[in-house]
Formats: sequence, structure tokens, C-alpha cells
Amino acid sequence: MAIWQSIPSTPFYIVIVIALIVCFYPEKKISLIQNFWMQLRVIVFILALIVLMPMFGGQSAVGLKPTEPIFIIVLIVSVFQLRMQYKRAKQQVAREKEIEEQLKKTKK
Repeated sequence: MAIWQSIPSTPFYIVIVIALIVCFYPEKKISLIQNFWMQLRVIVFILALIVLMPMFGGQSAVGLKPTEPIFIIVLIVSVFQLRMQYKRAKQQVAREKEIEEQLKKTKK
């Protein structure tokens, strides 16, 4: 598309980085489950950009394409990392519920 050639690249990258920070920066300390969902949003956003930008006529300056083996490896590692994070978050939620139930029993 001709619009991408007319936009200066450095300010465009700066705006994208600022937008990512504003969209995904936590305002306070967050729990593991909230951290998991935030990481999932960021990863899905980045992967969607990598997949969708070539469909709209964009080309990677570093040669990163969804068909490259390194992309698939990064995708697999990301899935495993998110899976482990989700399990830890679920364990934290279960521990918090258990502590809450114990506190209720001791108050009675």
C-alpha cells in the first residue's frame, strides 16, 4: 500500500511502542492470573501482526515470516511458557481459596 511508504518509519515505531506500553502496562501489582491474561494478549497481538501485516502488503525487514522454522519454534515455546504460567496462576487461586476457607473456619 502506498500509505506505508509515506509514513516515516522511526516515528511510526515510536508510536507503536508507546501504544503497546499504554495498552498493556499494569497500573498496580497484579495477580498471576491477570499477568497470564496480559501476556496472552501481548503474544496474540504480536503474532497477529506478524501474520496479518504480510496479507496487507507489508514485508519483514528482518525476514521473519510465519513459515520460517524459527517462528514456529518461538510459537511453540510461547505456548509452553503460557501453559506453565496458567498452571501457576491456577495453583495460586486454589491456594488463596484454601487460605480463605481456613480463615472462615477459624473465625467460627
